[in-house]
Amino acid sequence: MTTSDIELLRLYVNDPAGESETFTGSKLQDFITTFGDLHAAAAEVWMFKAATVSEWYLSQTDGALLDRGSVFKHCMEMAEYHRGLGISAFDSISLVTSDEQEDQGTPEM
Repeated sequence: MTTSDIELLRLYVNDPAGESETFTGSKLQDFITTFGDLHAAAAEVWMFKAATVSEWYLSQTDGALLDRGSVFKHCMEMAEYHRGLGISAFDSISLVTSDEQEDQGTPEM
């Protein structure tokens, strides 16, 4: 993992200047390490962003409509987009029952 990986991830999550106090460089490194690649990490960051705004609401003040729910929807769409491009470390895990292990001659752990 390089500094350019973190810079690219910052672009993917709309924080190119690194201004987020929540997603520091070391936190983004953790996301990349945990989730396997930049897109999978970006999907998780967008999920965190969605959680942050999940209680925002639709309001109307002085005739102006403020649809804060659209921010949540956007975050979820971005998470789904990056999830579709990413190869998560968890994608390669397959569960095998003990019966399947016996059929395959795979030793139990």
